[in-house]
Amino acid sequence: MILVEGLHFTSLIHVGNSETSQSNSTVSTNVPAWFILLSGPGTLVKQTQDIASEIVGHELSLLCSDYASPSSGALTLTPCDPMRSMLSYRFDSEIVYSNSMSSASGTVSQVAFQPHLLSGEEIQFKCDSVIFGESKEAGNLFITNFCIILFYKNGDHTEIPLTAVSALMVKGNGILICTKDIRSIEITVRDLSHHRDIISILTGKHPVIKSLSWCYPSSPRMCFAFYSTECIDGHLWNIYSVSAEFARLGFCPFEWRICTLNSSYSLCSTYPKQFIVPSGINDDELKKVAAFRSKARIPVVCWINSVTGATLSRSAQPIIGLFSKKCNEDQKLLHELLQLNYIFQQSGGDHKLHVMDARANIAAAANSLSGKGGTEGADSYPFCSFTFLGIGNIHALRDSFYKLCNLCVTSTHSALQTPNWLAALHQTQWLHHVHKVLSSAVLIADHVRKGKSVLTHCSDGWDRTAQLVSLAQIMLDPYFRTLRGFCILIEKEWICAGHKFMDRTAFGKELPIGGETSKDYHEFSPVFHLFLDCVWQITQQFPTAFEFNGSLLILLSDSAYSCRFGNFLFNNDKDRQEAAASRPGPHSLPSIWAHVTAHGQDYTNGQYQRPHPHSTTPLVLLPSASPLVLHLWPDYYLRWHNDVGGFLRLPSHRLSPTSQSPVYSTD
Repeated sequence: MILVEGLHFTSLIHVGNSETSQSNSTVSTNVPAWFILLSGPGTLVKQTQDIASEIVGHELSLLCSDYASPSSGALTLTPCDPMRSMLSYRFDSEIVYSNSMSSASGTVSQVAFQPHLLSGEEIQFKCDSVIFGESKEAGNLFITNFCIILFYKNGDHTEIPLTAVSALMVKGNGILICTKDIRSIEITVRDLSHHRDIISILTGKHPVIKSLSWCYPSSPRMCFAFYSTECIDGHLWNIYSVSAEFARLGFCPFEWRICTLNSSYSLCSTYPKQFIVPSGINDDELKKVAAFRSKARIPVVCWINSVTGATLSRSAQPIIGLFSKKCNEDQKLLHELLQLNYIFQQSGGDHKLHVMDARANIAAAANSLSGKGGTEGADSYPFCSFTFLGIGNIHALRDSFYKLCNLCVTSTHSALQTPNWLAALHQTQWLHHVHKVLSSAVLIADHVRKGKSVLTHCSDGWDRTAQLVSLAQIMLDPYFRTLRGFCILIEKEWICAGHKFMDRTAFGKELPIGGETSKDYHEFSPVFHLFLDCVWQITQQFPTAFEFNGSLLILLSDSAYSCRFGNFLFNNDKDRQEAAASRPGPHSLPSIWAHVTAHGQDYTNGQYQRPHPHSTTPLVLLPSASPLVLHLWPDYYLRWHNDVGGFLRLPSHRLSPTSQSPVYSTD
């Protein structure tokens, strides 16, 4: 790497084996000539010429321009493929691009441009003369330790984070790249040696170019987040504070307490270090409850209405088993949740604790027969009422998502306008899953709004349970509709509460193209993405009630796959915290919350109206979950279509600090 300070790069012109006219005779230039246009002091230009010529092996002509470059930039010069040498000039801008132009000594045949790199990102491989898709448009391909970058000759570019690649298929000298964010990009590589290099690099099998961060890393510690040197505010790594929420929500310290029994993750490895439980149950009793609940995920309180005392709690299923096991301590804990409801106290005991089981009744019964779980029974919990919500499991959701991906990837713009496409969309059943989750969350929120305490669980309490309690809190609490509040909610109910991001995003796994054999990786399921889709549906019904916009939702979904940030790595907070603490050097794992804070203007909804006594926006939102008002999220699913979503939009993880407008917008 050579740094040249004081020079402004203008453009690079490559004249390759062209014929030029000299004294009425035609002369063929056998060696490609490179002209670098720079503006700056003549001494620096001459110095750069000498250095470049020495490295490249033949003379370079460096021309000092009469005008200042509109934006300085970073240039990588590769003189010719056999030499494999590289000369780099690094400046400040994101992309340097020079349109084709003519020269007195020939015709310009090459364009030079260099991507803006994230802190810690390095270019591992570059390939010129790549052909993109059916358009047959030529361009350049870069592979960094974070992503694949495709440059088009018109100046546009697109990026594919390495860990977002779901499958690679070789077709002759072409490569089909399928991604987890619903893209299918075909490239043709003219040079067969480059073609082999690209495949071997992306699969981590290249004999020379080795990196810990390719498409299918075997460990989260091998992905880009661990090599990023991005400077972040360490206070934004854990933005959720149990004690802060305890105070904000107005928990009475005589009735509720912050339990620290799990401070070393010895009680439950997938729960946070601290959580809120009734004061009337002690730690020894909680240990017995943990032994009775699947994965030791005991009932904990997520939210409270300080006026009515109505609470929203979450847990995993009880291990009832075939012989209907009982646990007195578990019964006591649930009864405490009911007794601390002020309306229950005033009603003389007429109210009940409402247990909302996300599964179908038959699924809960099957778990009971297998001895792995079950549900609370009326005999052991006479003070509870039970509702089975019938939400599909991760396997049904995955199969639906595969169908939706295939539909969106293979559809042309004309096909999107036909009734047949709508019928095909219906057959994917995706909006049915949206409807079931959203309608169930509305039911839960309405119960709590009316002063009824609710306990929600599914099987293990880290998929459908996370969806339901998060959506219900968004409906109940305006704070979680602010930009910071929404980030805290995700930290609280998804990251700290043990959603298995690594498994659900198929980290390090190659997924089958088309999903025909989805059983090959049965843990993959877009649970978190479905939650974000439901949030988007609510924002469409209440466009002024949310401080954040659709750009944030897309950023969150993409970041779960990209592995740029440490927040979505690993399956639980225990492993995540240990990895962050053990990372060498002065930098912690990069936090998506620091990124959102730094670029808050890009994720802010300009129509937002903060609730106040005279506001037209209600404090509690109860959106319609009717299929008549639910529709496909086009800014996400159709964003790669040229005529619909804009195929070449810059991904949000490439935003510069001076960006003034959101990359994606639903406003």
